[in-house]
Amino acid sequence: MQIIVRNHAIRRYRARCFDFISSDKQIIELMEKAAMEGKVVRRKHYQTYEVDHRGLFIIIGQESEIITVYTCLGTQEYRRWIRKEDKKRPLVKSGHKKIFNSNYTDNYLILQLID
Repeated sequence: MQIIVRNHAIRRYRARCFDFISSDKQIIELMEKAAMEGKVVRRKHYQTYEVDHRGLFIIIGQESEIITVYTCLGTQEYRRWIRKEDKKRPLVKSGHKKIFNSNYTDNYLILQLID
């Protein structure tokens, strides 16, 4: 079985796991192991799955004999922290000059910038 690790997954691993020391080769080996030995947590889209391997979450896709690692979601601790931070952020900051207004036309969302 062939495993392909995309560059995006490597970049996301570095950013979300705060690992700026490991080489690309080490990260690729870790991602390959996670893809092979990890447990499927949930199905995301058509033939795309969220996989957990020892607390590291990745998104993989599988077609016949090829597994592709698309992105790294980070560790469980990182995911909890980011959800907590997202809840803290207000949708519109007070004193912000630009406001986005949305209108629905023909089932498309059109964003208009109001100055």
